[in-house]
Amino acid sequence: MFDDLAELVVLGLLLLVSVAGACGLLDRGHRRRDALRSLSAPSQWPITARELVTPDEHEVWQWLRGVFADYHVMLKIPLVRYTAPTTPAESKVWHKRLSGVYCTFTVCGADGTVIGCVDVVGAGDSDRAHWYVKESVLGNAASPM
Repeated sequence: MFDDLAELVVLGLLLLVSVAGACGLLDRGHRRRDALRSLSAPSQWPITARELVTPDEHEVWQWLRGVFADYHVMLKIPLVRYTAPTTPAESKVWHKRLSGVYCTFTVCGADGTVIGCVDVVGAGDSDRAHWYVKESVLGNAASPM
């Protein structure tokens, strides 16, 4: 049937490549299914509820709500939400740099305009780097109005 040994070798290689490709697709499907299964929600979560604010923060929150009754006092907003990068290329860099820095309270107008922010510093909050970033960003941010 095959006159030439080269044709037989080529046919064998094509068959081998086809089988290897099919095995790769099957393996990929199994890995994807396993990954999706690992992302599914467990029936019992290994976590417990906790308070969003400390007692000191709660006291300041109540005071702010009384003083700024006509405004919205929002809780623990990341600093990245206060600003927008000037170019899209800087977006990821600044998001990564600012997303871990939070302000304890943000006072906003009804339209969402930030009036100011308040930080409650606790015993474990001695991170001067975060304080410097907040002062620097908020002091230099231009108001959109």
